[in-house]
Amino acid sequence: MKRLKTILSVILVSLAVITCAAIALAFTSLPFWAHYNLSITESTITDEPQQLIILSGGGMPSGDGLMKAYYAAKLMEEFPEMSITIAMPNDTLDSAGIKNFQIYAFALASFGIDTTNLRWLQEGHNTRTQALAAASTKSKPTIILTEPVHTHRAVLAFRKVGFTQIRGMATHETSLGALELSSKTAEEYQVENLDFRYNVWNYLKYEITVLREYTAIAYYWMRGWV
Repeated sequence: MKRLKTILSVILVSLAVITCAAIALAFTSLPFWAHYNLSITESTITDEPQQLIILSGGGMPSGDGLMKAYYAAKLMEEFPEMSITIAMPNDTLDSAGIKNFQIYAFALASFGIDTTNLRWLQEGHNTRTQALAAASTKSKPTIILTEPVHTHRAVLAFRKVGFTQIRGMATHETSLGALELSSKTAEEYQVENLDFRYNVWNYLKYEITVLREYTAIAYYWMRGWV
């Protein structure tokens, strides 16, 4: 019983220390930069991109999916000859996957993209298997479109299966800052430090997503997938 109490005390103290450290970090810009740096990848494309691969992540409709449709439209304005592939697994038990793909196609069309030759890559169920499923097109200069925290791992995974000309594109959000959302003047904003209201909670979420992503990167590295 005494040993059990000791173990529980150690666990509780450790959790308290971790919680305090996480809260303290949320008052700094470190969570933001850790999150942002995962979206930065070195482009190795020397020729004009020939294909855009959208890693679906979640289903549709969703905020993440609409963000990717928006960024896809921006990329197609710059490179109108690119083909588009949506990497989205299909649920073999029902038509949910098909419906998700159809909604994705509708979202892309709503942003002015011609979806006539839209390709659906169904075989992959994670980043590794999606990269393997797309490997037949590895000779094409490729842009990978995915959420910011996932961009670094996605590009590494695709390079691992043979993509040499590749670039990552992250779907960064644009949001109003604390000052724009406040009725205070700039001077009052500085005095009251409204960052506590608008940034700390977001930075706590960043810490969780960054920790999860670094864990995934470590797992992929141990498996030899990146």
